Amino acid sequence: MKTLILMRHSSAENIAECDHWRKLTPQGEADTKIVAKKLKDAGLSPTLLVASDSRRTRDTAGIVIDELNIKDEWYERFIYNGYTTDEMVTFLNDLNDRDDCVLVLGHNPDIARLASRLGGRQIMSFTTSTAAVIRFDIKSWRDLDLTNGELETVIYK
Repeated sequence: MKTLILMRHSSAENIAECDHWRKLTPQGEADTKIVAKKLKDAGLSPTLLVASDSRRTRDTAGIVIDELNIKDEWYERFIYNGYTTDEMVTFLNDLNDRDDCVLVLGHNPDIARLASRLGGRQIMSFTTSTAAVIRFDIKSWRDLDLTNGELETVIYK
């Protein structure tokens, strides 16, 4: 069994030198802690966090990593730039099988579309700080595809 948590970054300031460098607002920081606590209370313990390399996702990731005691992390520019569902499935297929639970932290509209496609149902609202938990009855990430995921829950702030 593999578990994928797809999370949207928390609310960020509206003004910055460029979009990539917008930092979280104090409310965004508080919302991240709320969602991370809900993930923890649900018994979810990701061992890997993969996130966009933007400032707001790095800020969100830092809080989530601390709250959930995630050991490994890395940041990918392609998550910021945008991707197709097929590109992300290919990326996920290459994950190490030692990680049974992985959290991917990104941006709308891509993260919401990915959650809906992988989870097999439309998620109508994917506001900042939202996390979708999708379970896959597979032993290896190589076997993940658009047909074998089931949306277990959506966690809101």
